[in-house]
Order: sequence, then C-alpha cells, then structure tokens
Amino acid sequence: MKIVRIRPHKLKLINNLIYKGIFLPLMVFVSFFTISFSQETVAVLDFEGIGVPKDITRALSNRFASEFLDLSKGKYVLIERQQMGKILNEQGVQMSGCVTSECAVEIGNALGAQFMIAGSISKVGTIFTISSRLVDVETTEVISSSDYDHMSPDISGVMTHGIKKAAALLALQKYLPDHGTAGEKGSAPKQAVVILPMEVTLGEAFEKATLMEELKDWIRGEVTFSEKVDLIDYGTEKAIIASGEYESGVMSDSVAKVIGERVGATHVITWTMRVTETKCHLIMKHYNIVAKPDTVSKSKWLVGGIRVRFSTKKDLEDLKMNVRKYTWPLLGAAAPDGRFPADSFFARLWMKIKIAIDSFFFYVELMYGAMYVLLILLLLSGLGLGVGYKVVTGGDDGSGIELPPDFPESL
Repeated sequence: MKIVRIRPHKLKLINNLIYKGIFLPLMVFVSFFTISFSQETVAVLDFEGIGVPKDITRALSNRFASEFLDLSKGKYVLIERQQMGKILNEQGVQMSGCVTSECAVEIGNALGAQFMIAGSISKVGTIFTISSRLVDVETTEVISSSDYDHMSPDISGVMTHGIKKAAALLALQKYLPDHGTAGEKGSAPKQAVVILPMEVTLGEAFEKATLMEELKDWIRGEVTFSEKVDLIDYGTEKAIIASGEYESGVMSDSVAKVIGERVGATHVITWTMRVTETKCHLIMKHYNIVAKPDTVSKSKWLVGGIRVRFSTKKDLEDLKMNVRKYTWPLLGAAAPDGRFPADSFFARLWMKIKIAIDSFFFYVELMYGAMYVLLILLLLSGLGLGVGYKVVTGGDDGSGIELPPDFPESL
C-alpha cells in the first residue's frame, strides 16, 4: 500500500477549507437557529384612540412597540409594521379597527406571531390613560395587562415619558416571578416590604450603581433593626435593580406597586434622589399595596402612606446618617436613644410637622389622584392670599378716616 504524505502547508490549506467551508457555515446556521427559536415573535397593533387623533395614536403605538422591545431585553423579535401590512394584504386580512383580544389572535395567526399587543389611548382633560394587554396567540389568553394614567398638558409628555412607563408596566407583569397576592381581607398576611429606587439623578457626584446598592442597604439595615416589618429576599431586590430597564429607577408608583405585588410584598419603600452642585435631595415613601386585613390592628399596619423629604450635604457619610435616621419616621417609629446624634426639640418638632403635612398630601395623591392635591393647594393659596390682603388693607371696607365737619361760627 502506497502511503501518501501531505506537506504541512497543503495540510493547513485543507484544514482552512474544511473549517471555512463546512464548520463555520454550520456554526452560523446553528447559532441563527438557536436565536430564532429562543426568541418569541410579537406584533403591536395600532392602539385605539379615544379623544386622541388617529395619526398621533399611531405614532404612540409605534413608540410603545420600540419601548416594549427595549425593556424585554432580547426576549422578543418584533414584526415590523411594513412586514405586517404586506403579510395581511396577501391574506386579505384587515388590521384597521382591531381592538379586541379575539381580533388580535386572528391577526396573530395570520402573521405567524406568538404574541400580540393591543390597547387604547384615551384623553380626559389633562390625563392620558394608556391601556395595553399582551395576548398569547396560541392559547388566546391575556397573559398580562396594564392601565397607566399620565398627567400632561399636551401629547409631548406622553410621548417622552408616559409611553415608556406604560410599556414597562406591561413587560413587568410577564417577567417578574408571581408569588400571588400578599393577603386577602380577613386574613393576616405576613408583612413584607420591598425597597425600590424610584428615580436617581446623580450627575458625576457619585458612582450610580454603587450608591444605589449602598443606599438600599442603609435602609434595609434600619428596617431589620426596627423589627417593624419583614424584608423581601435581598436577591430579589438586587435582581430588580440590576435589570437594565430599572438602572435609573422604577419610574413611578404604579410600576413599584406592580413589582411589589408580583414578588409577594405587602408594602413598598421607594426613594428618589437628585444631586445638585451643593446638596443631595431625597424623597422617601412607604405605603401598603394590599388592603388592611380585619385581623391586623391599625398600629401594626401602615395605613395610607408616609412620605419624607430632606436634603443633605454632598458628603457620603452625612448622606448615610440622614438616610438611616429618616428611615425610622418612614416606618412610623422612633429610633432608640443613642442610635443617632440628638437633635434639638425644635428640630424634632419641625421634622414631625413636615412629615405630617407631606404624608397628608401623599395620602390624598394615592387615594384620589394628583388633581385633588393641586385643588387643595389652590384653595390654600387662595385662602392665604385672602388673609394676606385683609392684613395689608386692615380689613376695613368703609370709606376710611375723614375729617370732621366744620362747626358753625355761632358756637
């Protein structure tokens, strides 16, 4: 038998041909196959406009689709609108006027999509309501839905902020673990709080990711020490904050509430932080997201909500001390003696007055909406102006002081 020897340079050439001609295309095909089947296809129908022009509604629907796709972080492949129109025209299916889940399923089957998003955008006064639902085409089940109210004098605010928050609500309900409702009326659920950043604007003062973790840990430490309420698992909180869509906060109380419900919390603590040139400004809120059970006393259950506002120096140690100190009134409790440097009597009194006023407006906002807060502020402003006017003018509606009449000369 004759042995054929292949020279090294020819052997290298053969290996390159095999790799580039067989294995490389095979790897690309396998990768494409894997990606295609690991992602789910979704199509977004034009939302129904109620009090909103059709062209604006279509623009908002397109923006909703892009925001939802960004928030889902590669979980979906979006069927583009032009592609949708081409496929539906070929099959003779009409897309306009489709607002029901049944119609969405029919169009989804025609498109070969796994999920469909449909909804409506309505306007009443300055409030825009964005309702959306995610429908599983195969099972015809609505797997998540959301209703988000956004107050804006014009459509630009909805386009820049409202749509993103509404899309976040819809995406949120599908991908957060569902631990069920925290408690039913008449039962005594275990009180558990989840701590979430609402909005964080730091500029270049601090490293955002590090500070968000530290601030959350400061709050968790005081909550644990107080023994007022249990905390949701640390890993759950960390996973929420680490997700890309919430790297700057969860954007609204509505989103925070949905997160709390999905992770089995009964209460939510949120915090907003803004850093200016000289100070750190914080707003911290604590509120219950389930109804108070009859078997739990008011003293053991935070009813309504508590909101505190404060400013600190742009110093990490000062910020830490104040965040820890203000966590206690946020829980409706007083810190034990010696835990923090003692404040003067008037400083403590002023802090309680500020928290009481702020919490009142927060309660009204949660229960009745921001419009009622504005109405109360307008009434108080009018009352203040009226009282001020009376003080300045002396409150006399008469003709003022006049000289006495001339006496007759005969007297």
